[in-house]
This record gives sequence, structure tokens and C-alpha cells, in this order.
Amino acid sequence: MTADRKIRRLICDPTNHFSLKIKIMVLIFIIGTIASFLKLTSIDFMGFYIEIKEKYNLLSSDSVNCCSLDNLKVTELIKSIKFEVINQNEALDLIEEKLNKKTKVSSLAIIGSSGIGKTKFLLSLVKNFYWRENIQQHTLQNIDGVGNDVNLEKILNNLTKCGKNLIILDRLSTKYVYYINQFNEKVKSVVENTENTLLIIYIFNLSRYDKLEEEIFEINLKKLKNQISNSIDIINFRTFNKTDLYKCLEHECKISNAKLSPEQINAIIKTHDWKRSGCKNVQAKVLLYKYL
Repeated sequence: MTADRKIRRLICDPTNHFSLKIKIMVLIFIIGTIASFLKLTSIDFMGFYIEIKEKYNLLSSDSVNCCSLDNLKVTELIKSIKFEVINQNEALDLIEEKLNKKTKVSSLAIIGSSGIGKTKFLLSLVKNFYWRENIQQHTLQNIDGVGNDVNLEKILNNLTKCGKNLIILDRLSTKYVYYINQFNEKVKSVVENTENTLLIIYIFNLSRYDKLEEEIFEINLKKLKNQISNSIDIINFRTFNKTDLYKCLEHECKISNAKLSPEQINAIIKTHDWKRSGCKNVQAKVLLYKYL
């Protein structure tokens, strides 16, 4: 958690004591005063103190309520994510629509094959989420059974009524659907009776192999959609095609500041299995050619 967010949480959270806020400001004042006295010009401690003081006054004023859900600018959030996630606008527009609904608990299942933007979506969401201190991110490996009441209690105990909470369950496969449905219903039943608001993101990955197993992939995708609870909105990230791969290459070259020759681009296109891997590992190949 960044310093700005720690200060914001300290100021905004009504469970914190006013005396603790005063202690922090006194500590900042002492640091600034000592630095000024010793004339430590290599580091602008007084500038740091003034900046923190201004932020404190702004955040603690009546005109700013950092716990308000109005701070979640959904359109701006999705716009930032679209800069990172290429060619999934239809799925992202649907996510924007779901997030704009005024509900206490929103549950989204992001499903799709490898390399099509699910991880980048997640990273961008976490980076741009207004209340990053309210994020809990788990895999089934580190909560040891998502349906377990003890683990559920730990997750619920970390929720706050300041802003929106975000719970992420990543690296899920079809075999976990029963536990996910159970977990979702338990969380929803508890949160509905509290002042908390919550967004739950489930990330399901369906692997693709060779062309002979394409039919199996489609069967598993349909099975997963049918098994997920109706209380969870399904967001399908579509499979990429060759055109998407060119777009991916263009994007990775831009953010890596790499200028590849037509021959190098063709070499990547010819050796990359875009249907199985999407854009995964494209950045590594771009960087490889960049420094050749």
C-alpha cells in the first residue's frame, strides 16, 4: 500500500482514532523541522512536509469523502484497462455495464483461453482500482479450499465499509465451479446484511491444445457457462485470430519502444501459435529481436 493510500485510509476510516491522526501529523512536523534545522538540502524534507500537510487538509475536509462509492469512476477505469488489454472491447464494455449497477455485491466470472488478456485485465484493474488497500487476491492454492467456512471468515474479516472491496480468485479451472458457487452464495448472504460493498472477480482459464482438441475446448467452455451460478455474471474473453496477433505485436512494440523489421515481424508470426497461446510470450519475442 502506498503512503498516500495509507494516509487516506487513516483519515477516512471512521474506525481510526483522531489521536492517531494527530500523532502522524506531529511526526511529519518533527521530521520536517529537524531537516530544516540541519539544512539537509539534498532532500527536500520541508517540501515533503508541506505536500503531506496539503493532502491531509484536502482529504480531511468535508468536501472530500474518499469512502464514497462515487470515487469509483467506472468509465475512466475501463478506459485505462482498454489501454492495456487489446481487442477485448466487447467484454470490457460488458464489464463496465455490470460495474455501473448499484448493487452491494457484484460477481464476475472472466473466462477464456490463454494469452487473450485476462491477466492483463487483472493487473490493470488492481493498478487503477481507487481503493487498492481494499483488494484481496487469492488462488485456491493459498486459501486451501474456497468453500471452507474458516477461510471465508478470514476474507470477510478483512472487508471494510470505506469504499468498495475487491476480492479476486485467480487461476481457476472447471473443477472448482462447485466451490466458487458455494463461496459466492455465502459471501453474498453475509455482505447483504452489512454496510460493505463488494466486487468479486473469478478468473477461469481454459487451455487450448492442438486442432484435434478444439471441439473439447468448446465443450468445456459451454459446460463451464452452464455450471456457473446465475448470481455470477459471465464475461467471455474471445479467442484471438491472426489479425489480433498483428495488433498484439504492434502494441508490444509500442510499449517496448521496439522497431522491428518486416522480416522479424514475419518470423514471429510464423513461429507463434496464436490460437493456443494468444499474445502470451509475444513481448518476450519482441524484446529478443529488439536487442539482437
